[in-house]
Amino acid sequence: MSREVRFAVGKLIRDKLPDILRSKDITVFEHKMDEQEYIAKLKGKLIAKTDAIVQENRDDDFLEELDDILEVIYALGINKNYTHQDIENQRKKIEHEKGRFNNRIYNRYITMKENNPAVEYYRSNRSKYSEFDKNFNLILVNERLRINKKQTFESSREI
Repeated sequence: MSREVRFAVGKLIRDKLPDILRSKDITVFEHKMDEQEYIAKLKGKLIAKTDAIVQENRDDDFLEELDDILEVIYALGINKNYTHQDIENQRKKIEHEKGRFNNRIYNRYITMKENNPAVEYYRSNRSKYSEFDKNFNLILVNERLRINKKQTFESSREI
């Protein structure tokens, strides 16, 4: 019998991904975030995707911040010969496949049998997904999670 392996995910995920992962025999350990945590994770997602810091101080600045982000995205797309419509079509395709971020799903970690083909993907992306040992202690520290090597994932207050 194959042993179970665990990888830290620690990020906001699209609404349909838990079901997609479960269909691949991957157990997802998630929780629904409250408003404050959800907004914080959305900002973290933005930082991860754009490598920029977004801070809104007033509601009337918010729309301008969104516009700036879109303009950066469009400019990057144009640089790669993508139109606004290409970007929107891709957004709709991914929304259809994986959902949006409306359900506030935060994926703490996943488990799967060691012989699951997805194990290779997670192990080859250690900078994004830290693996736990058989006692569920982290093998590799993922900076994004800010977990001490000796601290178990379950006891982490950062997550």
